[in-house]
Amino acid sequence: MKLLLDTTYFFPVIGISIKGIQEDAIIKLIKKGYEISLSNITIFELSAKGAKYVATGDIESHRVIRGIRAIVYDEKIEKIPLYDTSILLTSFELRRILEDFLNCLILSLLLISATF
Repeated sequence: MKLLLDTTYFFPVIGISIKGIQEDAIIKLIKKGYEISLSNITIFELSAKGAKYVATGDIESHRVIRGIRAIVYDEKIEKIPLYDTSILLTSFELRRILEDFLNCLILSLLLISATF
């Protein structure tokens, strides 16, 4: 089964604990045979949240960088590019009803990934 995971599931990889999500949740899912996917938006969101925690001194910058690199270079995790034509076209249509284009991209990814 293929799963497109929300950014929340990846926060532990960069050192941000999330209540209710085990630090090794992604590893466990992969070991159970799930195919994990994420979008490039997730990498951006991890970077932005990581930067916030680095700025406040709650996390070391190398921890965030190491976590993001681990995700980006893990061949078991599929990365879905935002420049995919169907994702962009759907995002443009969603923009007619939603103000935040970032949310349009995320919703488009969910809609398109449901058809994979």
